[in-house]
Amino acid sequence: MSNSGKFIDSLIDEIREETENEGFSDEVGLSEEELIRHINDAVYRLHSKIIAQHPSVFIAEEEQDTTASVSTYDIKSTAFLGNRIAQVEYSHDGTSDNYYPLDMTSLRRRNPGSLGTPSHYIRKSSQIVLVPTPRNSSGKIRISFTKRPMRMDKRRAQVKAVTLDSGTSTITNLEVNYVNGTSVDNTELLKYSYFTVVDKYGAIKMDNIKLSSIDSSASYDATITPDSTHTYETGETITTNDYLCAGRYATTHLEFAESVERYLRAYANWKVLKRDSSVDSAEAMQELIAMEQGIIDSYAELTDDITFIPEINDDYGW
Repeated sequence: MSNSGKFIDSLIDEIREETENEGFSDEVGLSEEELIRHINDAVYRLHSKIIAQHPSVFIAEEEQDTTASVSTYDIKSTAFLGNRIAQVEYSHDGTSDNYYPLDMTSLRRRNPGSLGTPSHYIRKSSQIVLVPTPRNSSGKIRISFTKRPMRMDKRRAQVKAVTLDSGTSTITNLEVNYVNGTSVDNTELLKYSYFTVVDKYGAIKMDNIKLSSIDSSASYDATITPDSTHTYETGETITTNDYLCAGRYATTHLEFAESVERYLRAYANWKVLKRDSSVDSAEAMQELIAMEQGIIDSYAELTDDITFIPEINDDYGW
């Protein structure tokens, strides 16, 4: 998915204008939290409908080192539903030239005591199991999976002080100022139990951080205390003036292409009109369905190229 760069605050303002809901307060009107829920409902709905008809559209991949005598490996947290796997490949020496695809098998074929060069894999919730178990630690697996959509959220806090321990890959201090007020941002961060750190353009700097508590700070609005078990991945970092979003794998900017933005607005508009019992909601629904189908069709793969019959027989002795 490409990033159109549209800031969620701007998207919220446009939805308010189009539905004539520009006036609001703590007591009356639509809260921004409700509009964000509508936007995310639209994102999840469209993503699921696209992959139902075009499964390969949002494929991403990751590599992991294998460990001798270890058969089970976690699938990246950005995988849709944790287990939507397109392909698993193995390289005995970790080089890209030596990757070959593994065949999927069932749990009945699992043999934990068998060591060797993996030829099969088993899906197990948010993990994969290699069969047989790798004999050495020089190999790598490459997992191709359907990427989950990013959750959209407002900026909840801005980083004002941060200390990272590179030796243990842990966050030892994180102090922030709230962006939308203490009561709003504190509530939203605690609600989701996890948070994401992004830069000013919405690019993820650190993901899937489990929140332990929000405490007082001597110099700023709050001290964010991650769970003691959290360790960040290689390449992840946090710097001052980054922003916190509530929830895992979240961003402040649209991830879909710009042509899809109109659908997200239309869906949120329909939800608002329906909530307001507007007579325009039925017409808005018809337009939404037509727009939705048009977008889904546009993600279809082009078929102008010649498609050859694949060679799947790996027995080259015949």
